[in-house]
Amino acid sequence: GRAVVGTDLPGVREAVGPEGVAQLAPPGDADALADRIVELLGAPERRARLGAAAAERARSEFGPFAMCETMLRYLERA
Repeated sequence: GRAVVGTDLPGVREAVGPEGVAQLAPPGDADALADRIVELLGAPERRARLGAAAAERARSEFGPFAMCETMLRYLERA
């Protein structure tokens, strides 16, 4: 349920989803990462919105039921 700032790498991008992509900095760009952190520190409403979206994404995409459904699809294909 928290807003995430991170580095724009495939696994991170997938984890944060479409709502969080704007908070990802290019790999190796410490200044861009710091800018995104400072930006969120000054935007409590945005932090709350991103946090709520992250919590919903965690439940819907990565919760136990969703993970079991994904695994079942992979097993059915195999």
